[in-house]
Formats: sequence, structure tokens, C-alpha cells
Amino acid sequence: MTSTGGIIARQYAARHPEGLAGLVLVDSSHEDQIRRLAPAKPRRDRVDLWRRSIVCLVTPLGVVRAAEALGLRERRADAAGVMAQAARTRRADAQEMINHALTVPGTKPPDLGDLPLLVITAGAADRGEAWPVWRQMQAELAGLSTRSTHVMIGGVGHHINRDDPDALIEQIREAIERFP
Repeated sequence: MTSTGGIIARQYAARHPEGLAGLVLVDSSHEDQIRRLAPAKPRRDRVDLWRRSIVCLVTPLGVVRAAEALGLRERRADAAGVMAQAARTRRADAQEMINHALTVPGTKPPDLGDLPLLVITAGAADRGEAWPVWRQMQAELAGLSTRSTHVMIGGVGHHINRDDPDALIEQIREAIERFP
């Protein structure tokens, strides 16, 4: 799971380890990332997360349709499909920001015992001042299991599945072979 999905997957894995063969975390969020990344990203506080989530939720309510009706924007033939996809994306973005805003500062990820765990981290060089902290948090996630592997994929951004899906698939295949 990627981003906030990693937090949800870890909670599930901690509660139901008997139902899992292993877990793959792809540049996963960390339960304490808002507090720990704050010095490098001062605008990413809880208030900003709430503001951004509200903007994500209200944008699909008709701004584009109103602009098209007023002639301020050209109407696209595929507008309905584009709007539906944008609404789904914005709802997901908003939910992720809300989840982060609701996370209690200082929360630690749950221990995963000996569950096979693959942590894949995007190794893009342009991640800025937050990169050392992010890298440390990713290493901490890898430490949640006694049977873990931590891999960095260079030259990709946070969305590894879009930037280099082949490298992601290869790492997952290798982990399956490593942890039969």
C-alpha cells in the first residue's frame, strides 16, 4: 500500500496477522510524519491539511461547470468522465489529508512481529529538506518486522507505481521468492 494506505494496511496487519502472507509498503506514510516533517515543511501543519482537504472536497461541486456555462472555459466533449475522475481523485486526496490531520502526534506504527515485510522507498534526489527525515521514517517502517527488506528505487517520485511500475513489480517478485 502506498501513502496513507500503508497506515491502514499496518493497522489491519497488526490486528489480523493470521490472514496475511506478507505486506508491501510503497513509499508509505508514517503515523508521525506531520510532526516530524513540520520543520522541513512548515506549511504542512494540521490547519493547512484541513484547509486543503476542504478545497479538495468543494472543488468538484460545480466550479468547472459554472465556468463552462458562463463561457469562461471551453466545454469538453468528455467533460463528464473527466469530472467524475477528478471528483474521485479529490475525494481520495481529501481523505488522506483528513487522516493525517486526525493522527495523534507521536503515534508509533504497530509492531508486525515476523510478518514478511517489503518497504519500498522512492529515491528521487529532488525531495528537498524533508528527505533525510522521510528516509529515516521509511527505515523505521522496515524495522517493524523481524523479516523485512527495505529497498530504494532511484529516479522516481512518490508515485512509484506510475513512475517505474516495472521496478516496483520486480521488487515485489523478488520479495515473494525471498519469503515463500
